[in-house]
Amino acid sequence: MRREPAAGRRATLWSDAWDDLRRRPMFWCSVVLIMLVTAVALFPGLFAQAAPNNDCLLADSNGGPAPGHPLGFTKQGCDIYSRIVHGTGTSLSVGVIATALMAVLGIVFGALAGFYGGGSTRCCPGSATSSSRSPTSWRRS
Repeated sequence: MRREPAAGRRATLWSDAWDDLRRRPMFWCSVVLIMLVTAVALFPGLFAQAAPNNDCLLADSNGGPAPGHPLGFTKQGCDIYSRIVHGTGTSLSVGVIATALMAVLGIVFGALAGFYGGGSTRCCPGSATSSSRSPTSWRRS
């Protein structure tokens, strides 16, 4: 069910996409989840009481869940939940940096292939096709 734009306002691709997205509950669930993971990455001290490596006691080695330690302990007696919370920032930054790097490389190589043409257009699409093939199709070729 598509809505017509308000009087005096032109419909654009972006406004149509926003109108479509904001009506989908799964979009809002994703937004909340991304915001939660970002908050945990930026402020780990709010979500975990213990430092990830400072409170390691061999007496707690391989211990199960305990009050204040919902996931138990490692072999060294470190709190698993605290280590996960404090590692979220590293994981998130690696994902963001890798995505940004690949976007920049894709834009640069795509622009070069489009501008110069010739051999680069024969090379680049082939590499994109081969990298998107699944391992099962590798056996058939």
